[in-house]
Amino acid sequence: RRVTEGPREGEYLFSPDTVARAPEFYERVKHLPYKPDACEGFYEWFLAEPGAAWLSAIVRRSPSWARDRFGGQAVWQWIGLCLVVIVGLTAMTVAYLQGRRRARLLEDGSALRRLATLWAPIVALFILLIVGWVISDILVITGGTLAVMRFCTDLTFLLAIIALVYSLGTRVADLLVASPTIHPHGIDAQFIRITCRVVSLVIAVVVFLEGGQHLGIPLTTLLAGAGVGGLTVALAAQDTLRNLFGSMMILLDKPFRVGERIVVKGYDGVVEEIGMRSTKLRLLTGHEATIPNDELARSDVENVGRRLHIRQVASLALPIDLSPEKCEQAVEIVRELLANHEGFNDAYPPRVYLNEFNRDS
Repeated sequence: RRVTEGPREGEYLFSPDTVARAPEFYERVKHLPYKPDACEGFYEWFLAEPGAAWLSAIVRRSPSWARDRFGGQAVWQWIGLCLVVIVGLTAMTVAYLQGRRRARLLEDGSALRRLATLWAPIVALFILLIVGWVISDILVITGGTLAVMRFCTDLTFLLAIIALVYSLGTRVADLLVASPTIHPHGIDAQFIRITCRVVSLVIAVVVFLEGGQHLGIPLTTLLAGAGVGGLTVALAAQDTLRNLFGSMMILLDKPFRVGERIVVKGYDGVVEEIGMRSTKLRLLTGHEATIPNDELARSDVENVGRRLHIRQVASLALPIDLSPEKCEQAVEIVRELLANHEGFNDAYPPRVYLNEFNRDS
């Protein structure tokens, strides 16, 4: 085709379609005799030749059947591809298991040490890069097999990046919560954790959309898939989402904190932990009560821990046959006892009065 613009305008170059059909053309003419002085079998040799000198030496010493081709690749290329895939998957599995083991060991360690557990997904990324380089530049895999392997490695690479982003958000939250001014089980700590997870989730979604376009998946398809998947998750996890929104309401309103005594839904106890799904109370009986945050956010909460004073009520029984004068005198005696008493709040002076008649007092 004739180039109509650019630095090579006016020249005739092979079109992309023609380049893509080059293997087809070769298959149609390879049975014809070679021209004089042509390198017979050069194309087959080129396709079956490794990209590294040390591997070329091994292939040349291998049996002749190792260079035979089927499925678009030489036999030794299929063997090498299987070995590379097995070694890569094994290395990634070992890195994943070691990362989980390391994370469990450092659960009670410092936030910076827990941040170091991110080496597992980072190692996985490097393994994928090495696998892709070996497949394309060392084994010289071509054609549809190369396209499939590139798609698989790129997809795995994308998933590893998403996992790294989400894990990084969790570790950053742990790093912030480790501050001595923040209670590890308090509302502020939970708010930081939720915020970091939401931010990391948003970044992961952006990475997924951008990576999907790089893989050749249209943005509209990705958005439609994400919408359908999100709707499915939302329908399947309604209770979890309600509790999550309840947690957000508690974190924003802050009706209580860890360590405060509250009375809610008939439970009277001290708040021990405010989680993502529920809140734990240590009751005055010593038992532990777990209340879903969805119900807690919609309930009336009496915060005993934030009381400004303690109201003490005492009823003194007077004889039923006591005269009205002596009843008034009894009231005055109690008032004099409480007048200017140490510890009283001036805004809430004591009240002494006759309140009711009982059967015998």
